[in-house]
Amino acid sequence: MKTTALTTLLGLGATALAACSRQGSHKESSLNARSSTCLTWRNEDYCQECTDDFSSGNRHIDIWTGSSSVNGGQEQINCEDSLTPSGNVVIVRSPDGGYAVDTAPLYHKGTSNPCRTNHLYPDAKAHTYCP
Repeated sequence: MKTTALTTLLGLGATALAACSRQGSHKESSLNARSSTCLTWRNEDYCQECTDDFSSGNRHIDIWTGSSSVNGGQEQINCEDSLTPSGNVVIVRSPDGGYAVDTAPLYHKGTSNPCRTNHLYPDAKAHTYCP
């Protein structure tokens, strides 16, 4: 799978996670989506909601924190929903490779704080990630 560095005006902590979108709605170097993530992004699969919403002009990326070995059930789905905010934001393509990366998991099953929203960075400025 191709990995795309993806940075936006309202940044979440960069972490190993995946996202899903409508099939064919983006290219590796050109994303036009609704998201507020600052992360190393990998398109993992396609979400039905993204596909259904595409025809009405609602283009977005859903954040997915799952894996083949972790199943957090509804708790994890609620976490993913909180990490997939609404609203339009700027996505910076080809950000400078020297930016800091927070590798902490955003979802950690079995802990007192499984949804790690403290690894979100809403005050990140997109221009600081541009080459």
